Amino acid sequence: LADMAILRFSFGTMGSGKSTLALQINHNLIEADQVSATVCV
Repeated sequence: LADMAILRFSFGTMGSGKSTLALQINHNLIEADQVSATVCV
């Protein structure tokens, strides 16, 4: 079986650290040699 992609949504008020959390997850995935694409809007 091929690995499936995971799509995560994060929501919260402004200033609650959503972008910071997304960047931390992206960094951790890169360090674990996994493919990551992060979009912060």
